[in-house]
Amino acid sequence: MEKREEIFAGFLQRRLFPRPLAPEMIAFEIAILNECEFEREYFRVNRAGAEFPANRALRREIWGLWENAQKHAEFAEFIEEF
Repeated sequence: MEKREEIFAGFLQRRLFPRPLAPEMIAFEIAILNECEFEREYFRVNRAGAEFPANRALRREIWGLWENAQKHAEFAEFIEEF
């Protein structure tokens, strides 16, 4: 698992879901997010097999967490190099 994926998993667990998510659920969501380059693509992707329903508002929050995780991972890499 990449650094950004680890960060995203933590964000997803702590910020959006009060109950613990199974690792398979998080991995499924990460796989979908890795396929998408833009938020609009993520909204349109087929979620067949998803373990939890995600309406447009929830998907928007998830995408925001994904972008935040990417920024945090980039910053962590920068700090390690510096």
